Amino acid sequence: MSEAISVILLSYNRPHYIKQAINSVLWQTFKDFELIIVENSTDGGATRQVVDGYKTDPRVKVHYEELTTEQRQNQCIISYLNNKYIDVAQGKYVFFFCDDDILFPNCLEELYKFSEGKGGVDCHCGQLWLNFKDGIWSWQKELAWHGVVFNAQVSPSCKLTGGAVMFRKDHILEMGQPYFRQNDPKHCATADAVFFEDFAKRHPIYPVNQTLSIARFHSEHRSFEYWRH
Repeated sequence: MSEAISVILLSYNRPHYIKQAINSVLWQTFKDFELIIVENSTDGGATRQVVDGYKTDPRVKVHYEELTTEQRQNQCIISYLNNKYIDVAQGKYVFFFCDDDILFPNCLEELYKFSEGKGGVDCHCGQLWLNFKDGIWSWQKELAWHGVVFNAQVSPSCKLTGGAVMFRKDHILEMGQPYFRQNDPKHCATADAVFFEDFAKRHPIYPVNQTLSIARFHSEHRSFEYWRH
């Protein structure tokens, strides 16, 4: 039986962050989900050791990617991995999640309730942006995007990020492979934006009007404890 939501988490060289990211999914008030962790780190096993600790949880499905140096140099890995694991996901909805983000405990519940209440729409929440500077984490800005519907007329670029948007999988499949079309590793950071642009030409992305996740911006390997240890 398929889960309601597939959370796709790409894991790369963030051993100090990945545990909190994973826990924030497992501690969700919404329980009907699968967490697909795609581990492709090159840090000598430090991140993989953390991820391996979750393999016994039946909600977690860990996939290991051994990417070559040539692959990393010549293609956008975010696009490559998301394209592959969208087809692996079993949920009605797909939620893309970054390994340096944290979900509020009610994030998936609120997104699912909103989407199903409107007949199965694609939707987004806001994010609280935090920045690490001078030894402390501080509030950077809040992106709640109240009342904003992203469609063919309103560009979602620079407004939506991974960890804030839930898509119906069948709507993604309508786009056909490759779903993520950004292949240039020099511009890999725009992979999400290109995907959102393409997607919104077909289906509006509606606002839930709640801030339900945290994005962590950082220059050092620092983290913070959120609502649980």
